[in-house]
Amino acid sequence: METLTQPETVRPARVLETLSGNLLDFRRPDSFATTFDEIALVLTRMPILLGHQVTLNAYTIAHHCLWVMRYVLWRTGSPRAALYALTYRAHEAYMGCIPVPVKDLSYLSGPLAHLEARLQQMVYDNMGLAEPPAELVATIRKAADIAEALEAEKFLPSRGREHGTRIPEAAREIAWDHCSADQLYGHMLEAYQVLCDALRDEELVQ
Repeated sequence: METLTQPETVRPARVLETLSGNLLDFRRPDSFATTFDEIALVLTRMPILLGHQVTLNAYTIAHHCLWVMRYVLWRTGSPRAALYALTYRAHEAYMGCIPVPVKDLSYLSGPLAHLEARLQQMVYDNMGLAEPPAELVATIRKAADIAEALEAEKFLPSRGREHGTRIPEAAREIAWDHCSADQLYGHMLEAYQVLCDALRDEELVQ
């Protein structure tokens, strides 16, 4: 007697339905369309340190990016550099804020770094930005290290005793955002618009 075999079930691709209703296929992120509005709103809801903060109100990736942007603008005077600083963690709107100790695991570090780079490039493509030069990446990384040291002081039970990054006194004068999520979202959009307008003005002058 002939044995009947069941047809193989084809599992649909896992995609992320984003705030805009668009579907992000992580196998092909290059074709995904996004906006800074969507990214900004998601980052206002995403706490740093996975929410392991001693304060009642969560400090988010949006807070962090605004501070890094202000520090880079103060250090460089460049709206272009500041725009890259504001958006340097935009990929986390689509893959989450993964703690560094997890990223450093040998069996995850390579794949996560690859995905992070592809998602960040997708963001740059949607915003019409080229990949930032290595020198600017290093400047933003230094600003982020200082921000993380300040955040450790404010939000970790250890108050940053184990962080190890020296905090310049001038960095302590950079403004922090203490506001509601709605206001924070507005600050993100305003900063983005101001920097984009400044870049357009530079191009007109040139």
